[in-house]
Amino acid sequence: MRQLTSNVELMILDNASPRPVAQDIAVILSEYPYHPVQVVRHRVNLGASANILRSFEIANALWLWILGDDDVVTDTAVHDILETIAACPDSMFINFSTSTMRQQGLRLRSFDTRGLSEFVSRLDLTGNINFMSVGIWHAPSVLPNLRWAYHFAYSMSPTFALLLPSLGAMGRCHFSAIALVDTVTTADAATKWRFRDFIIGWNTILEFPMSRVERKALAKKMYSWHSPENVCVYFLADAAIRGEDGHFFNLAARRVGPYVSAFARLRFALYRPLFWSPQSSWPLVAAAVRLAVKFKLKGVDLSDIVDRAKH
Repeated sequence: MRQLTSNVELMILDNASPRPVAQDIAVILSEYPYHPVQVVRHRVNLGASANILRSFEIANALWLWILGDDDVVTDTAVHDILETIAACPDSMFINFSTSTMRQQGLRLRSFDTRGLSEFVSRLDLTGNINFMSVGIWHAPSVLPNLRWAYHFAYSMSPTFALLLPSLGAMGRCHFSAIALVDTVTTADAATKWRFRDFIIGWNTILEFPMSRVERKALAKKMYSWHSPENVCVYFLADAAIRGEDGHFFNLAARRVGPYVSAFARLRFALYRPLFWSPQSSWPLVAAAVRLAVKFKLKGVDLSDIVDRAKH
């Protein structure tokens, strides 16, 4: 609220929360009476993807920033956004960095892409496109393709699905090295989306009409999130905790399979026997993951995996 200016309107979409958001923030809003704030409360919970896309429909602005309620922004976020928009007025999408990316040495310099092919080839971190809180949208450029985002809402990446058809041959994207978000996903595990749903859904984006070269390049960028090892660990924890079988692992493997190498498909096949008895296999796999983390072979938060599998 302290960062808002007369050029910025804040709109809050209350997705039918048990206690109306307007009541929770009444005191905060009273401290900033001169800032335009609008609270829209849905009659029913539309789900995360539909709520995000409703933001594009309801907001009446030239530029949109869809900010998740569990992401903590930097102290200069609004200023940085306005300055970047002024410097890149012909962009249809601006993707900012995060403090975590900076710590990992990713995107040390800003760059631009034109069209779908260049976007796919130069995309540095696929997951950052999924992260809606670091994306700024030029509404007139993307709203005509909102139907595609609804069509691919099952992917749990509705903004990614909105971007692909909007790029065309010359759509400009600006990838900024400025960090917009300090802290990511501070909500309790019980309120997080399920990673299982993301794994089995995200690959459906590759069904979007594009050339074979573009699809292959994009699949390669997405593969880091869908390696056989990552898919196995997440689904094995899920199956062990829930007393399920390997149905979802097999489903994910079949969806990822057409876009990966024969060696990756072989690894998927080798991990299938682990799901014959997930309760017995999981402790062994968890121990192996801990060793990999200890020797810095993997950067996996095992407790987060377990927490997500529980809810």
